[in-house]
Amino acid sequence: TDIMHEKFKVNDSLISSKWNFVITGNSDGTIRSWDFETYQNTFIIFAHLGGVNCIKKYGNSLISAGNDKLIKIWTETLRNSNLD
Repeated sequence: TDIMHEKFKVNDSLISSKWNFVITGNSDGTIRSWDFETYQNTFIIFAHLGGVNCIKKYGNSLISAGNDKLIKIWTETLRNSNLD
């Protein structure tokens, strides 16, 4: 089954065997989480102006880099989403 959205392109993704979802960095500047069982979007972070080029998990943080030439660290957001 494909998880897709018609309004943006997925530029990067994270998948872990302990999670029930995939996290995507997208061309619309968002970071989104998608549930594997329901294929529903479980959270959205409006992360960057322009696309999100790269996302990585580092310890208890999610790090993103975007077309706006910024690198952002999302520690509290990650904690609140049960990803850590």
